Amino acid sequence: MRKFHASDGNAKDGYGRGLSFSDKYITIGAFKHDVNTTDDGSAYIYPVPSSEYGGIDWAELQTDGNGWGKSTWFGWVNTGSLPWLFSVDHGWLFFADSVSESGAWAHDQEFGWIYLESLYYPNLYSLAHTSWLFYYAGSTEPRWFYDYGSGKWIN
Repeated sequence: MRKFHASDGNAKDGYGRGLSFSDKYITIGAFKHDVNTTDDGSAYIYPVPSSEYGGIDWAELQTDGNGWGKSTWFGWVNTGSLPWLFSVDHGWLFFADSVSESGAWAHDQEFGWIYLESLYYPNLYSLAHTSWLFYYAGSTEPRWFYDYGSGKWIN
């Protein structure tokens, strides 16, 4: 959804400049317009800082000023370095900017890419295992997961 767009592409000097804001990106562009050839220019696209990754909005947490807060479904986390998030249960996770409306892909240091969603957690999907895993809550060093695909506990 575009929130704002401004351009002077019909400038008499043949140069155009544009700026647009969307929910996720700021785009700044400049080009030279020549009626006898194609437009030539470049655009710079910058992500908009966000507390929402995929469909998980970490801004709902009431934090202590240092980024620490308790999620109703994911436990104690520190959101001060988003898209990196530190979870007391899972350690460092990197959250990808995804198109999911209710969950998010995160990179876990041990399991690779995992899909998290509040509706399903403590179940999560692991790309490396191509299976849904059940996280045994509170298990750390090592964390224990039940792999629904193999029918085995893994750590």
